[in-house]
Amino acid sequence: MSTQGYVRFPTIHQDRIIFVAEDDLWFVSSEGGRAERLTAGVGEVSYPHFSPDGELLAFVGREEGPSEVYVMPSLGGTAQRLTFHSASCRVAGWDLAGEAILYASNAGQALSGQQTLFPMVQRAVSSLAATHMNQHVGNAIEVALRDIYGVTQQAAESFSAFSNLMAT
Repeated sequence: MSTQGYVRFPTIHQDRIIFVAEDDLWFVSSEGGRAERLTAGVGEVSYPHFSPDGELLAFVGREEGPSEVYVMPSLGGTAQRLTFHSASCRVAGWDLAGEAILYASNAGQALSGQQTLFPMVQRAVSSLAATHMNQHVGNAIEVALRDIYGVTQQAAESFSAFSNLMAT
């Protein structure tokens, strides 16, 4: 008799599916078969997203208490913690080039239910490349926030100023 687990937050890249079950990341082929556990930490994980090339996974982990953004190889390996906000966060995805992880967080917000979208440069070769990428991603997100999501010009400019500050 087979039983089904509580499967959440699936993300798909080509024929690979990553999902969360039992507070860990799992991999299974889109053709089915046995699922393999990718993480085995004491904290829960959520919101996994493949990088555009499928090499990396960004996700939210709670290894040390509050939710933070982590990245790891998509076939398994050591996860690297990227944020240290001690605030609620959620991975929203990656930029198209696979250079920046986009995540939302309530870090620095007056109201805990209010979240801001941030870029996190992951594969910057140098600080100059990181500065350029953060400015590029920040400008693109500023336009999207303003034009697509109807965020006010002032809020979009605040995001852009923050992303430029983070680049330095």
